[in-house]
Amino acid sequence: LAFLMRLIIRSFASGLGQISAIQLRPGGPASLALLAVVFFIFAVPEELGWRGYVLPKLLERYSPLAESLITGVLWGSLHLALHLPGMMSAGLHTFPTLFVLTGLSVLITWLYVHTGGNILLTSIFHGAPS
Repeated sequence: LAFLMRLIIRSFASGLGQISAIQLRPGGPASLALLAVVFFIFAVPEELGWRGYVLPKLLERYSPLAESLITGVLWGSLHLALHLPGMMSAGLHTFPTLFVLTGLSVLITWLYVHTGGNILLTSIFHGAPS
């Protein structure tokens, strides 16, 4: 999903003349192994925490929009560490990170609420469980 989102964003940027070309770097077995480690050790547990624990707890107290904004700003703020020197986003502007992750938080919360907590695409197309 992240790759597809990047490809779409870069396609728009290329079409608007913001970047000259879309560059895709081929990854070998070592790159894929590193990606798998990062995904299963960092990304999956992070999402379990944000969406499996924090989101339902905050929804008990706040509206879905307020919960999304709180979670999105916190989530985005934690990702600002990736902008430090030597990190993957070093030298890039920080505002887009906060903006995109807060927006993504709103989208994920919308999906969560409209699928009764079951964020599967089949739930969206067949209606939320009652």
